[in-house]
Amino acid sequence: MVDSMGEATPHTHIKEMDVLEALWDHPTAYIQFAAVDAAIAGMAVCFMNYSTFRAAPFLNVHDLAVLPACRGMGVGAALLHGVILHALQKKCAKITLEVRDDNTVARSLYSKLGFVSCTPSMEYLARDLSRFT
Repeated sequence: MVDSMGEATPHTHIKEMDVLEALWDHPTAYIQFAAVDAAIAGMAVCFMNYSTFRAAPFLNVHDLAVLPACRGMGVGAALLHGVILHALQKKCAKITLEVRDDNTVARSLYSKLGFVSCTPSMEYLARDLSRFT
């Protein structure tokens, strides 16, 4: 699936299987799925981390995706409620996520569920390593 809020190039079926296998084997991954009419409608891919400042674990929502046909049905909210429950069960100090400035729909959902900008505000940085592999 190609989405304007994600990467511009979809994965091949083989790459999708590689991603699923890697996530299954990743020691800190937590993945939650949501279904509509017995079909997968969305997923949250999270990773457990540890905050030395808070001396406690925290959960990062790395990807939250809902199929276009299922948007506006509460799927994203249901996924995040499940993520919050999981984080509480694991005694996490916080849940983090990053969101694009222009993703107003996601920003609205996150705000409704109690997510706020960090104080002080943070900047998301990345370094592409693909040319080294």
